Amino acid sequence: MSFRSQAFFDELPAGYREIRLYDVNSRRFKLITGPVSFAVSLIIAALVFASRIRFSADNLTVRWHPLYLLHVLTVIALIIGYTVLHELTHGLVYKILTGRKLSFGFFGSMAYCGLPGVYVRRNVAAASCIAPFVVFTAVFAVLLYALPVNIFWFVLLVAFMNHIGGCFADLYAFAIMLRRGKDLLMLDNGKDQHVFVKDNGAAREFREGKS
Repeated sequence: MSFRSQAFFDELPAGYREIRLYDVNSRRFKLITGPVSFAVSLIIAALVFASRIRFSADNLTVRWHPLYLLHVLTVIALIIGYTVLHELTHGLVYKILTGRKLSFGFFGSMAYCGLPGVYVRRNVAAASCIAPFVVFTAVFAVLLYALPVNIFWFVLLVAFMNHIGGCFADLYAFAIMLRRGKDLLMLDNGKDQHVFVKDNGAAREFREGKS
């Protein structure tokens, strides 16, 4: 039996019940996570800033040049591209571990990648969930500590804040998964994620994030 065949189910196995619904586009979810994710990303960006900046005229080399406008526009495009790459990273992990057809799309200003109709085990869901945070945090860390501090660096720092804020929901879901048993299953439709556990008679069904 291949590792892929052990990673997911095409139908929800008997004895499972849904305990949680994550809908990142819901008004309630945004109201709860939005301010917290912004505060956390701001604190982390401030720590990076403090670790790189020495407040002296010799070290703070921020001088205006017409080409900086091109840099700013480029990084804005990179931020948009990052949103797509973030979701593609989720999808890449799903594809490697399951081999099943993915679903990509946009709703509002957000992109999504899902695996509709497939119930993945906890290790698959957790790996897909945490992958963008691990990969792109490493990329931003290298860039922010390797590049000189100039206007481009500051805009890159804003992009890093966007990354941290964008990963907040993933980190929250990842933490929930770690608290649950290995029998956890997830149905990731892209726009929303449904979490299932074996019904032992004590589990309480509830939904989170519905508007």
